Amino acid sequence: FTMSRDKRQRQKAHCAAAETLRAYLDAGHDVAMLNLGDVSIYATFGYLQKLLEGQGYRTAMAAGVPSFCAMAARLNQPLTGGMDMPLTIAPGNAPLGQVLAAQGTKVLMKSGRQIPQVLDCLRQAGLLKRSAAVCNCGLPGEEVWPDLSSDSPAQDAGYFMTMFVK
Repeated sequence: FTMSRDKRQRQKAHCAAAETLRAYLDAGHDVAMLNLGDVSIYATFGYLQKLLEGQGYRTAMAAGVPSFCAMAARLNQPLTGGMDMPLTIAPGNAPLGQVLAAQGTKVLMKSGRQIPQVLDCLRQAGLLKRSAAVCNCGLPGEEVWPDLSSDSPAQDAGYFMTMFVK
């Protein structure tokens, strides 16, 4: 799949992928799409699912471990600390002011492209000490920043960057 920010290019790539899969499905084969994380959270599978189901094909999903849960385990920190703290999950390009204003823990998924803006916003809000980040959690090249007030990701952190703010 293309990682382009151009919506038309992404749509064209999704349609091409669905077309490729249809050939196998029409021949009676089962097809699987492997996914890092959970297939239901900010994952490309949703686009293919919508296209294929719209054409009458049946799909099924199998749960995976979301990156933010793997990150919390890697840092040995609970995300919520109990049933009385909300958890907000947002893509890295979400409006930061809105996300940071939410009660409880905030998770910013796939936030690598926005690192400078996120760090600046966290700094201005005085939240760096209560923030952590992991890039490529559980994968080769994993990088961990348990306290963003003392160390922070590079400006060009990768696509699989997950951050949380408590």
